[in-house]
Amino acid sequence: MGSYLDDYLAHYASQYYDPEKARQYYLRTRELKNRRSGKGQTKEERASSARTNEALGVARKSISEKRQGAMFKLNLEQQARMEKLRGNVDAARRRIVAKMEARMEQIMQETSIPANASPKRREFLMKQRAMRSGSAKQAASKELKKMATDMRNAVDKAREDYAKARKTTSKEFDKVLKTEEKNIRENIK
Repeated sequence: MGSYLDDYLAHYASQYYDPEKARQYYLRTRELKNRRSGKGQTKEERASSARTNEALGVARKSISEKRQGAMFKLNLEQQARMEKLRGNVDAARRRIVAKMEARMEQIMQETSIPANASPKRREFLMKQRAMRSGSAKQAASKELKKMATDMRNAVDKAREDYAKARKTTSKEFDKVLKTEEKNIRENIK
């Protein structure tokens, strides 16, 4: 068995290949033959079909533009909702940090070390300060984690609502388009 090129060239070297007949066949059959949708239809039927197709095109375009407008509106609403959530998180984070800083300042005031304190008393006050500040940091950390969890849940809910709204809107416009196409096919003759 030879290569593809050898097989290709062997076809033209065959005793049965006649270039003149091949050329005549090509000239006879060179026009592409496609489906003839109007074959067997009267002029009125073809005109009616053309009007129907034109009306369908206009209806599809109109409904498509309305769908895009509705989807754009949903997108803007989702962006506004997400921005609001981000703003709420930033405000809550600032509030928690400010609360922790105020608590740390209060702890420093409550456990102030007098200049004339004995080394034992100084050590005791330092431990008290460390324990209280540790518990304040832990409480702030816990509150931040809770806020982050709440934020994740709110974002997930917002995304689910957005996906559901997009799907519902899309189905509504598909239904409108289907109804419009049905009406056009029934009424335009």
